[in-house]
Amino acid sequence: MQIGHVQSCIGTIANIPVNMSAIPNIGAITLFIGYDTSMVDSVFLSNINPLASGTMYNDIRVPVNGPRIGKIGISWIDNAGEGVNFNAGLFAVLNFRVISGGNIPVNFMTNCEIADSAGDPININYSNGSLAVPENPVINMQPLPLTLNTTQNGFFSVGASDYDSIQWQINQGSGWGNIQDNQIFQGGKEDTLHVLQPSLALDGASFRCMLSNTCVSIVSDAVMLHVTVLSGNDFEVMNAGIYPNPFIDGITIEISSSAFVEEINLFAADGRLTRKMNVQKQDEHFSIKHLHGLEKGIYYIQIVCSIRMNKRNYTYKLVKN
Repeated sequence: MQIGHVQSCIGTIANIPVNMSAIPNIGAITLFIGYDTSMVDSVFLSNINPLASGTMYNDIRVPVNGPRIGKIGISWIDNAGEGVNFNAGLFAVLNFRVISGGNIPVNFMTNCEIADSAGDPININYSNGSLAVPENPVINMQPLPLTLNTTQNGFFSVGASDYDSIQWQINQGSGWGNIQDNQIFQGGKEDTLHVLQPSLALDGASFRCMLSNTCVSIVSDAVMLHVTVLSGNDFEVMNAGIYPNPFIDGITIEISSSAFVEEINLFAADGRLTRKMNVQKQDEHFSIKHLHGLEKGIYYIQIVCSIRMNKRNYTYKLVKN
């Protein structure tokens, strides 16, 4: 006789098979199976082998109406007295309602006996089973809100246990979506999400972390990213002007000659990169043309430059008419 090894989840019904090899001339079966009452309850038997019709079982309590003691009694007798030849296969299924996580042994106990039609014991090997139930994920450190300007880096972090996978998500007003690693976000599937020099388009976005195992997914608290404009001193050093604003077809950027411009990026309000210019030169005038195909609305232009050997990002808000 063999009890199976299965996996299940907290709050579900675990179905553990009790299998048997081919045994001829069985006259009676008596089995006692032990389990942990702190981890499972609501025990019942199902899928009983048709040859064992009339099988009785009892989730034993002491006293009769007292608490369960973690012992199941199973009994079958061949009332015809002729002996039944059992084929190899399923004898019955133990059904447990899982109430706690962990590795739960489900074992044959002493005094198990299978007898032949004459009442003599048959030599049987009993093989124990188990029920593996993962603990639900637990968050022990929630992420905190984050404030950055467009030249700074920062991170959201979560502390958790008992999870198999992790996924950071963002909501900018149209629902939650998974974060993929890119030039702004790194660590979307790790416990720490790094935010690199965010654009103003991300101001007010909400972030949360989803933790999952084979049974369940949970989410952390949702926290907000606040992206601020650069300080007045930064703008004075940059000394940039962008016009026209609002624009229709193109814009002109006038920049201090002290800045070596590396690239100019134009972002839509949802953070999508809509235009990228690799510049790599020091000049006072830059033009971005042929923007008439853009949808009307708010955009952000990011100027990546070096000022006195320091690399800086500057972001300005634009309106497309």
